[in-house]
Amino acid sequence: MIILDFKKMKKNKFISNQSFIFLVIFFIGLITKGNAQLKNNINPEEMIGFACFFGGAPTKPVLDITKRLFEEEYDSIAKMLRSKNNAERYMAASALMKLAESKKYIFSETVKTEIEEIKKSSELLSICAGCTYLEVVQLKTMFSSEMHSQTENWLKKYIKN
Repeated sequence: MIILDFKKMKKNKFISNQSFIFLVIFFIGLITKGNAQLKNNINPEEMIGFACFFGGAPTKPVLDITKRLFEEEYDSIAKMLRSKNNAERYMAASALMKLAESKKYIFSETVKTEIEEIKKSSELLSICAGCTYLEVVQLKTMFSSEMHSQTENWLKKYIKN
C-alpha cells in the first residue's frame, strides 16, 4: 500500500523551485559577467594569447610577430615598438629582447629606450588563455616573471640560440 504524504511532497516541490530559481540566477550571472568582461576594455585587436578561445589559436599580434621572425624582418619588428597597438608593442619588445639575448639583433639607443618605456608603461592590453580567460592588464605587468614566462616559452620555439 502506497501512502502519499502531501506535506512532504509540497516541501520537496518547494526545494525544487528553489533549486530552479538558483540555477536561473546563476546562469544569468554567468551571462552578465561574460558580457561585462567583453565590454570591460577587452579589445580583440590588442590581445595577447598563444592559445585562445575554442580553437586554441594565437592572436593576431602573436601571428604577426611570428611571421616577421620567420622572415627575419627584425627592423620591421623594431618599428612596431611605436605602434598604437599595445599588444604589438609588447610582442615587439619581447621579441627584440630575446633576439638581442641570442645575439641576432643589436639594439640602437632609440630601440633600447623605447623598450624600457614599454616595460614601465601603465597602458592597457588584453590577454587571453584558453576558452574563457580574458583579462586587461598594464604593459608593465606583462614583463613580470610570472606573466612574461609564457611569452618566453613561445619565443624559444622561434628564436634559437
